[in-house]
Amino acid sequence: MIRFIKDGDEQQHNNNNNTTITTITATAAVTAAAAVTAAAAATAAATTAAAAAAAATAVTEQQQQQ
Repeated sequence: MIRFIKDGDEQQHNNNNNTTITTITATAAVTAAAAVTAAAAATAAATTAAAAAAAATAVTEQQQQQ
């Protein structure tokens, strides 16, 4: 099928493509930010767990010395 493109059609097509690219980029940025936040939360949880384990070990050692 032959389609004759008017000037406005091509510009609208370009606008649609640009909007799609912007949306994909913004979505990727939000996804990346969420991944960084999740990684930070996981690191904080691991640090808290390690601190709790160290505290428990210290209490156990203190009890054994008595």
